[in-house]
Amino acid sequence: MSNEIRTDIALQRNADLFAPIGRDPHGGERIVRKSMSNWQHVRHRLVTNKLAMTGLVIIVLIVLMAILAPLLSPHDHFTTDLENTNRPPSLEHWFGTDDLGRDMFVRTWKGAQVSLFVGVAAALIDLLIGVVYGGIMGYYGGKVDEVMNRIAEILYAIPYLLVVIMLLVVMEPSLTTIIVAMSITGWINMAWIVRGQIMQLKTQEYALASRALGAGSMRILSAI
Repeated sequence: MSNEIRTDIALQRNADLFAPIGRDPHGGERIVRKSMSNWQHVRHRLVTNKLAMTGLVIIVLIVLMAILAPLLSPHDHFTTDLENTNRPPSLEHWFGTDDLGRDMFVRTWKGAQVSLFVGVAAALIDLLIGVVYGGIMGYYGGKVDEVMNRIAEILYAIPYLLVVIMLLVVMEPSLTTIIVAMSITGWINMAWIVRGQIMQLKTQEYALASRALGAGSMRILSAI
């Protein structure tokens, strides 16, 4: 067999292997994936993330135990029983008792209640103040942004422990004092994050169109 015949056979095989596939002219417009809103997309990512779902289950269990455990237990967190001090874990006292005979299981979950309440309350206050303060800084800019940013930097430079000590001197020790101490400087990072996002979003077309149509600053901020 000559070299020309072998070359023709090889080219024919390559042509059979690499034959072009027919193209659908409307294939690019076909919707392959179901459209989802932002919340549906976030929920889908959360559900498909095994590590995030494991953490969510643990958090839900802790919250449920903090709420239900003190209610279902026959013991309370403050009654002393000097005859049952420093008891080891048992069926009656699952975590044992302390040096005053108080049930440690109930006291543990009662402490979890207080910790969750303080954390959630401080986070909500930080979110509210940070979003409002940062939104005003980012939207108005100029002198307003400069002055408000300097105030935030001054507060951020104050040591947290010094703030707590000053509040304990002025206010009585309570949950309110702890929440105020955690919130008085905790909103600054949130404000700076919101400021950066607002500075980026306020130049978008829909924000400029809203301003051109006569929308007020508060309406544009709420829409952003």
